[in-house]
Amino acid sequence: LNTQGEAVAGEAAGEAACEEAQQPLVGGDTVFMRTAKAELCRVSPRAGVALLHAHGRRCCMHEAEEVRRGVKWVLRADVLYRRVDAAAPPPTSGGAASPGGTAPAMAERALTCYLLSLQLSATKGANVMPRVLSLLDALPGETAARVLGEHADAVPLWQWLPWLPQLLRGLRKGYGAQAQHVLLRLARSYPQPLYYPLRAYSQSHLGTSAVGDASPPALWKPPAQERAEKEAEARADEQRAAAASASA
Repeated sequence: LNTQGEAVAGEAAGEAACEEAQQPLVGGDTVFMRTAKAELCRVSPRAGVALLHAHGRRCCMHEAEEVRRGVKWVLRADVLYRRVDAAAPPPTSGGAASPGGTAPAMAERALTCYLLSLQLSATKGANVMPRVLSLLDALPGETAARVLGEHADAVPLWQWLPWLPQLLRGLRKGYGAQAQHVLLRLARSYPQPLYYPLRAYSQSHLGTSAVGDASPPALWKPPAQERAEKEAEARADEQRAAAASASA
């Protein structure tokens, strides 16, 4: 196919490819976004140029523009690194990373990237959500709770619907309060799909557990929501105080 999507056969295909490769490149910029609609900056491709940018929690929303003319060749690679203490002994080589090594940090970054991809792409849920749930179970409870709490509200709720039994099992784990927060939001928006998995979970787990184990996790709210509620409560107190002083 040429750049117009037309089929080219035989020797004409090689000639067309060479001709297109020699044309000046038009398009193909990497665009970094401040928001979903506001552009931050862009990088135009040039031969020999390397573009490095952070991923994980520091990753900026970005996309590649369509190549409108010419050919853009890209070699993509991930660079994984960690800070090394000069006084620490060098890491051992060979074998899988031990739980005390870099594996938890890499798993945390992977979980962050997967949650970000769920926010930006509506078609990746079937492939990405199983990895998210697996990493939540593998990470230490405090880390899983923090990462899920930072990104849970930005993930579209319907992405969780095929995985309700797994999310319900998360209630008994270290990120249970954050899982409960997601489930409460699902109950308000999608009560009918949640009914049967919740009933089955209640009968199989809560009905046969000790009272202490059956207790739900403490109600958790995102930090931004807590701040907004505290500010609203403070404004209400000020208004009541002003009204009371005016009536006196």
